[in-house]
Amino acid sequence: MKIGSPTLTKKVISVSNKGLPIFCPPKDKTFWAMHPRVYLEPDNMGVATCPYCGTKFKIAS
Repeated sequence: MKIGSPTLTKKVISVSNKGLPIFCPPKDKTFWAMHPRVYLEPDNMGVATCPYCGTKFKIAS
C-alpha cells in the first residue's frame, strides 16, 4: 500500500464517553493491522491524534 493512497487518508472519528478510552486503530476498522494498537490521551479540546496514521478522534459533546 502506497503512502497517500485513499485508504491512508486522515479522518476524524467521533467518540462518545462510552467509547473511552480512545485507541487506534479502532476495532471495527478494516485497517486494524496497519499499526500496533495505541491508547490516546485527548487534549483540552477533546481531540486525540494517532501518531502512526494521523487519524483524529474527537470526543462528542
